[in-house]
Amino acid sequence: MAQRRMFSQKVVETDRFLDMALTAQTLYFHLGMHADDDGFVGNPKSLRRMIGASEDDLKALVEKGYLILFEDGVVAIRDWLVSNYVKKDRYTPTIYTTDRQLLVVNRNRRYQLAAEVNPEDTVEPERIQNGSKMDPQVRLGQDRLGKSKGKDSLIQTTSPAEAKLKNLHIKLNPTQQQLLADYIGDLSSDVVCFAIDSMARYADKPRFNYLDRILSRYRQSGIRTRQQAQEDDELYQGKPVQNKPGPVIPIYRLGE
Repeated sequence: MAQRRMFSQKVVETDRFLDMALTAQTLYFHLGMHADDDGFVGNPKSLRRMIGASEDDLKALVEKGYLILFEDGVVAIRDWLVSNYVKKDRYTPTIYTTDRQLLVVNRNRRYQLAAEVNPEDTVEPERIQNGSKMDPQVRLGQDRLGKSKGKDSLIQTTSPAEAKLKNLHIKLNPTQQQLLADYIGDLSSDVVCFAIDSMARYADKPRFNYLDRILSRYRQSGIRTRQQAQEDDELYQGKPVQNKPGPVIPIYRLGE
């Protein structure tokens, strides 16, 4: 994960920001310094207590539109992409994938809830390719697989998995398509397809959120092959995992 964080003057030198209490402003800077590479913070209340800010300071940042607060207590910094660009070789995706898929990036490069935005008014986040040149609108899955930046290559990358999802009547929004491509880049298409088949077997109502939990578990467990995924799946579902047969050890009786 990148260690440097930036704060745009367009955000922190406005009257709207400076009119807030100094403790609220300080809390914003601390949240920015502790955010992951996608601008998410999993412990905002702990940081608030650490610097002596109040609950009202956190509420003010949410009400004035500087933070997006999720039901699980995680916050996203709305203007994260306005201020920060992370080199691709240093970028680490957020672990809060369920919350991330609820957001889109509008044309002003600000996070917004996907349910509140017209898809035509959204863009993909940009990443820095080197110190001076930005890599425009590259999806993470494409980049990791070494594919071209064209739309056709993305479709080819995700088509087997998306075909399985379509058979389950699961339609992906642009954010979910990006997340799926990211998983394919990390885990391989074969593992992702196995996870979809597993969801079809065990889920009462297959949904992308269910698949996201499976793939997130695979990623955290370091699973990279279909066999590893199958063994993890059987263990998670409570099935006995058959051990591989070992060498046969002869038993000798006394006097033989």
